[in-house]
Order: sequence, then structure tokens, then C-alpha cells
Amino acid sequence: SSAIKAQNHFTFNVKLLDATLLNQLLNIPLELHEPVTLVGFFNDPANKLDIDMIAGSLDYNGSHYEQARVRCQNNEHAFLADANVNKFNKSSMITLGLHATAQDDLVNTAVSWNNNKDTGTFLGQLNVDARFNQIPGMPMQVGINVQPSDITLNDTTWHIRPARVDIQDKKYTVSNLTIESGERHLKVNGTVSDNLADSLVADLKDINVEYVLDAVNFHAVRFSGYASGKAYASNLLHDMQADTQLFIKDFRFEDGQMGHMNLYGRWENEDKAIYVNGHITEFGATDAPADSTQVWRSWNGL
Repeated sequence: SSAIKAQNHFTFNVKLLDATLLNQLLNIPLELHEPVTLVGFFNDPANKLDIDMIAGSLDYNGSHYEQARVRCQNNEHAFLADANVNKFNKSSMITLGLHATAQDDLVNTAVSWNNNKDTGTFLGQLNVDARFNQIPGMPMQVGINVQPSDITLNDTTWHIRPARVDIQDKKYTVSNLTIESGERHLKVNGTVSDNLADSLVADLKDINVEYVLDAVNFHAVRFSGYASGKAYASNLLHDMQADTQLFIKDFRFEDGQMGHMNLYGRWENEDKAIYVNGHITEFGATDAPADSTQVWRSWNGL
């Protein structure tokens, strides 16, 4: 006799009141302040599923979240997932969103964020698609296409241009990753791998230095200005090596106006420090530029 395949068709409605058991059994750092509900259905004969999870208030790994919702469903063509949550910091809230569709070997994803501030605005959406290609006997190949996207920083809109990232066997190749606003831009090209000869190169034009320092969480000292030039990084998978040669217009140190700076910077991995050699020309000066050398250590080792 031939085997009969089981046909599952069921609905569920689950309410989780406490996360103590998850903490103890799975070591999940989760604390619930309101119940989590999970409702949905599986229907094998119709090849359909719909799962909806709602969490009103919770702490995860030391961070507080509210109004979290995740919904997964499918249609005859694709699998769809949507997620939204508000994450709270000490004095701010950022709204995060995700929309993804998966069909065959292609996944389309849109990630959005909004810090909900009238000043110091940071919001945007990143659109990417990823195609997975598995050749027998070879590592998985992933080709990621960055689609046109927009980011708003303060009162300026930055445009993310089409770009490509290829991943295979711990080798990451970045092609034409570009963020620009008018004449200002940041462009990244290169390769990250175990090969010390591979490197990433960033080309900057009139980029606010404060954006860069915030991105790498460097706040040991405060300086600002608009940077143009190139930055190089290699061996990113192990002991990072990085250096940069920049011209910084309207350079300010600890809010004090200094002038224009030609700067060479290098990351010292052994000391976990940033070495900076700067030549400053004061505004309106005609004499030779001042020469200053300083070492600033990062609080978290980058």
C-alpha cells in the first residue's frame, strides 16, 4: 500500500505571560511587561500559513521595546514578512520596520527607521534584494543589489545609489556603494577577505566629520568639519589595519574654530588607538601652517 501524506490544518492562539522559562531553558535575556500574543494558522492542503505576533512592552538584552509586531504569511507566489517595533534609549525612541518577500532564490528587503525627532532627525529606508545561488560542491554565493534609497540626516536628504555586494566563502566584494547629497558624497569600493592584499577604499567629499565619528562611536574628543579624501581599510576580518589622508574644511576642536586641516590618521590595532597627524592653516593666515600631532584613544576600541 502507498504511504498517505499527513495533511495538517490547524489554528492556534497562544498568550505568553512570563518569560522566566525561556530565560532558564534557552538563556534568552527577555523580560515581559505585557503578555505576548501569537495567533495564526497552518493549512497544508491549501499551502497557506499566517502567523501574527504582538508584544506590547518588553526588555531584551538590556534594551526596552514597545509595540512590537511580527507577521508572516504566504501567497501562491511568495513568503512575506513584516515587522515593526519602537526601541527606547535613555532619552529617545527609534521606530524600526522591516518588509521582506522571498520567492525561490530571491529575497527582497526594505528596512526603515525613524528617531522621531524634530531636531537631529535620522530617518530613512534601505532597499536591497539578495539572490542565493548554491552550486553543488561550492560555497553558497550571495549577490546583493542595493536599490535606490533615501536617508535624512538633520535637514539633509542623502541618496543611496544602486550598488552591488557579492559574498562567497568569507569574501565580500563591494562595488560602487554610494551615498550622496548634491556635490557631497561617500563612495565605497573594494574587497574584504582573509587576503591581506584585499582592502576597502572610501572616497569622501565634504562629509561632516561628526557623522563619521558617530558611526564608529568615537567620542573621546569632539571635533568637526567637512572631510574630503580617501580612507583605506584591510584585514577587517581579523586585526584591522586602516589609514586615511583627508583635507578637513572648517575644522573645529572641542567647538573651537581652528582653520583648515590636512590630516593623516591611522588605526593602531595593538594599542587600540587612533594616531592623528594634522597640519592646520588658520583662517586668513599667510604663514606656514601649524603642525600638531595627537593620539586619541577610543573608549570601546572601535
